[in-house]
Amino acid sequence: MFSVIGALIIENLREVYKAFQEIAIPIILSVGVGLSIVFIALADGISTDIYSYLFGSIAAISSEDLRLILFITWLVVSFIVLSYKELFALSFDSEFAIVSGVKAKTLNFIFILMTALVISASIRIVGVLLVSALMTLPVATAMRLAKSFKQTIFYSIMFGEVAIIIGLITGYYFEIPPGGTIVITSALLLGFILLFKKITASRTLKKDDGYAA
Repeated sequence: MFSVIGALIIENLREVYKAFQEIAIPIILSVGVGLSIVFIALADGISTDIYSYLFGSIAAISSEDLRLILFITWLVVSFIVLSYKELFALSFDSEFAIVSGVKAKTLNFIFILMTALVISASIRIVGVLLVSALMTLPVATAMRLAKSFKQTIFYSIMFGEVAIIIGLITGYYFEIPPGGTIVITSALLLGFILLFKKITASRTLKKDDGYAA
């Protein structure tokens, strides 16, 4: 519920600060951190339950949480499949998309609502402090390899799933919160892809210089 409310407030702030839309996230982040400190103080310190929310815990996931995650997954996939063309148009040229008849406000509202649902479902696994990393690192990795919008979506999902599986297994065997291991795995994947692209680019440059000579 708090994720959905926060997402809606962010969307409203983006409308208020049209020239500086990115400022909406730090505003909500600051308020969220402040509320967290107050709630932790009222709870007389960090308990085991609060610790699992902050850093994630596979043991905190119940069968109801699993069913909720599957339902949210179905909602998100259905939304992407049904609105793929409109999302593609808004991502690359929002003004042209609006002129073409795309309902930008409605799509933005639904998209930010889906994002809030994904965040709320992921908090149990990776924790509040690391959920943003899980949503950005796989995308950053995919963007270095993908050559199209579809490939970016596919690679992002693939890298995210690989990081989650490796992170969960590592966290289970070493008895540490899975949030940290998932994010570290995502960061290692990103570093590997960046190194791979750099080596490939240098080899291509050397070949081109050899042909020119």
